[in-house]
Amino acid sequence: MGRRVQHIVKRLLDVVLAALLLLVLSPLILTIALLIRLTSGAPILYEWRVVGQGGRPFIGYKFRTMVVDADRLKRELLDRNEMNGGPVFKLKDDPRITPIGKILRKYSLDELS
Repeated sequence: MGRRVQHIVKRLLDVVLAALLLLVLSPLILTIALLIRLTSGAPILYEWRVVGQGGRPFIGYKFRTMVVDADRLKRELLDRNEMNGGPVFKLKDDPRITPIGKILRKYSLDELS
């Protein structure tokens, strides 16, 4: 089988499997979206910049696990950063994380979207 045919078969398989997973997981995804909306309002999704294949950046989406103004509040919490001023901000019991967000992060459900 030629490289081109292999690429087409792989792409087709990726799309079909992704569609099936979306169908199977859609009740869970809808439930999570509704819980976020009902407990902490809009927006439901959080946009973040990701570096992809070949170093190309793209926008990724996650379920929102923090309060809407989390970036502003982070500036107020910088002195409590447990990573000693490095590029990563880590704070145990971060007050910006919503109750639903704690559950989503615990079970890695925040990246289902």
